[in-house]
Amino acid sequence: MSVLTAEQVAFYQENGYILLSGLIPDEISLKAKGVMEKWAETDPRNPNAVS
Repeated sequence: MSVLTAEQVAFYQENGYILLSGLIPDEISLKAKGVMEKWAETDPRNPNAVS
C-alpha cells in the first residue's frame, strides 16, 4: 500500500520532486530555517539582503 496518491506519484515521475505539506513539524522547520539563515548570513527580516 502506497502513502502517495497516483497523482502524486505521477507528478514526481514527471517533475522529479513532490511537496508534502505537514510532513515535518513546524517546530523543527523553524529551527532548521534559523540555522540555515545563520549559516547563509541572511537577515530573516530582510530575506533579500546578504551580509
